Amino acid sequence: MNRLDRPSPLERPPAELINDKAIRQAADAHERLVAEHAAVRARHYDLVNSRWQAAERDRDAYATAIADGKDDPGQEHTRRHDAQITDAARREEALEVAVARARQTLVEAVERRKGSVLASAAEREEKERAALLAAVEQVAAHRHKLAEARHLKTWVEKVADEGHARWRPGLGGHLPGIQGPSGEPVLFGQVVEALRALCESPQTADQRTWTAAA
Repeated sequence: MNRLDRPSPLERPPAELINDKAIRQAADAHERLVAEHAAVRARHYDLVNSRWQAAERDRDAYATAIADGKDDPGQEHTRRHDAQITDAARREEALEVAVARARQTLVEAVERRKGSVLASAAEREEKERAALLAAVEQVAAHRHKLAEARHLKTWVEKVADEGHARWRPGLGGHLPGIQGPSGEPVLFGQVVEALRALCESPQTADQRTWTAAA
């Protein structure tokens, strides 16, 4: 296969996300062959680039034989090295074919199970969206309690010293170390709203976008 004709990479999602046995097995086989092909290709490259070392060993052996008045010892190091290069090249080419076949098997498995896998992914998406939103609301609630606890100290000191005080916990404080695109400070409330928007379903997000545009 010409290197320019190689298809784009087909990377798999984490194994725990694939609940379909046929797709998981096909993905495992494809991944294993891709890894083996990469290893063999690297070895082939190294063998080609280190051939000069074998040739140098043969030259040294020949030079020693001449100095000792002996016969030409031949090019045994180079022959063995060339045999390794040939084997690596053949295996690399064969693995390219094996990877292509495994890729096609994986594609066909995904095509056959597309509907059920998409349904499962949608269920997982909704579950994780709800979990993230719950976590965001929990963070917001704890931020509220933290602001109140901090402001309580200020309130007590002010009442004790001056006899009066307002209750202003300051829930929308700036986040240290975080700036907006123009260098403006970012408020905690802005981050919470952005995270809430991230948790919206695609339908809700689209509806909000159309409402804002209108």
